[in-house]
Amino acid sequence: NVVLQGAWAVLVSRYSGERRVVFGVVKSGRRSCIPDADRLVGVLLNTLPMVVDVDPEAEVVAWLGALRQQWEALRAHEHSSQVRIKEWSGFDARLPLFESLVCYEGVNSTGALGALGGDESCRHADALNQPAVPVSLNAYGGRRVLLRVNHLEPRVDHDAAARLPGHLQTLLLALASGARRVGDLPLLTPDERRRALALRGPATDIPRGATVHGLIEAECTPTAQAVAARWGAGRLTF
Repeated sequence: NVVLQGAWAVLVSRYSGERRVVFGVVKSGRRSCIPDADRLVGVLLNTLPMVVDVDPEAEVVAWLGALRQQWEALRAHEHSSQVRIKEWSGFDARLPLFESLVCYEGVNSTGALGALGGDESCRHADALNQPAVPVSLNAYGGRRVLLRVNHLEPRVDHDAAARLPGHLQTLLLALASGARRVGDLPLLTPDERRRALALRGPATDIPRGATVHGLIEAECTPTAQAVAARWGAGRLTF
């Protein structure tokens, strides 16, 4: 669960360009101070905000360890409502606390049914979710971890959502392979990386202190009437 949260934190950080990110995490509500909570019948789930500092210079193992401590510290607040959390933090009540969430379940329902044997082993369980946030990740444990990404259109484009699982898989594989620094964790899939490298032009020396608009101006001035773009019968000069 913590490794998955770490990969999601890096993903959100890379997508947003922000070092400090927040997303929702689902707590079971059965390990708090309520007596015999594990024996209660019913749903005790609650979703809390998880604030993560994605420090690119941090060592991965130490960073994940700190993330685990933060996850365990949430146990004392796992029955707090989001309304109360907004009041405590002074957050604008009109804005959501987070716009993505991670939900991890230690048991895959289909695998659990198969383990029963007999007629139950032929059954298949599936879940239909209606996410309340633009992007949510549901993970189901077992011998193989099943990941399911849900998204709300038009807040999240379908093509962008289709690329997200590949990016998440790349991050998880890098975490498993022993990457040393958080900033070294790759995001692009091997195919995306090959296509990006194929688009790379020849190396160019850029003067120190140069600005983007200055470089564009220097490039365009000698060739102001040269064609910069074509579409059908139309064209656009520099």
